[in-house]
Amino acid sequence: MDCKKTLNDFTGTSISGIKKAVDFQAYIKVARDITIRKAAGQLEVNVKTIFDWKHKLLSSLPKSSGQKFFGIVECEDKELYISEKRNKKLDREAYKRPGDRKTKRGVSNDKVSVMVAADRSGNMIMQVTKIGRIDKGSVERTIGGIVIENNVLCSDSHTSIISRAQDKKLEHHVFIASKQHVKDKWYQVQHVNSLDNRYERWVSKFYGIATKYLAN
Repeated sequence: MDCKKTLNDFTGTSISGIKKAVDFQAYIKVARDITIRKAAGQLEVNVKTIFDWKHKLLSSLPKSSGQKFFGIVECEDKELYISEKRNKKLDREAYKRPGDRKTKRGVSNDKVSVMVAADRSGNMIMQVTKIGRIDKGSVERTIGGIVIENNVLCSDSHTSIISRAQDKKLEHHVFIASKQHVKDKWYQVQHVNSLDNRYERWVSKFYGIATKYLAN
């Protein structure tokens, strides 16, 4: 009564608000195997509906809570341009081409920061942190629960990552890309650099992803 909202058994789940429950159940079975357009044709459902269903499913998947990293962990922050793709209520003129975007080089409030981390056992995360430059709080929110005292941290020279490592008394190796790539044959950040490269190649076929869907 106080919050003036109505809740039911499906509130907060992927099926909340679904009007075509039977078709949605059928989509769940094929979601991993076929594209959105093929699913729309096969189920005779509008492409936009399938798109919304896909993101409902992605949003309902378990997050990285409880995940632990082992041994040496590499991390870095990655900046991506904020995208308002398909937004019809822009407070500016739409960009006709990428070169129309006028922004400062490096980190700015026209970019969103993503924390990338990986260990040598194949565990990894790519998690949206905040708009603009990361701070110690955003580092703690993203990797604070998975990088613990037993880990060895390798990262770039971002002050927020360094500060967080000092607070947690982690063994920490800092790299400046233009000067050094490997220390003592073991410590490096090449795994997260490779992960970034794989992401860039994979995402290019989508011609940009709206920032509101980036977490998915």
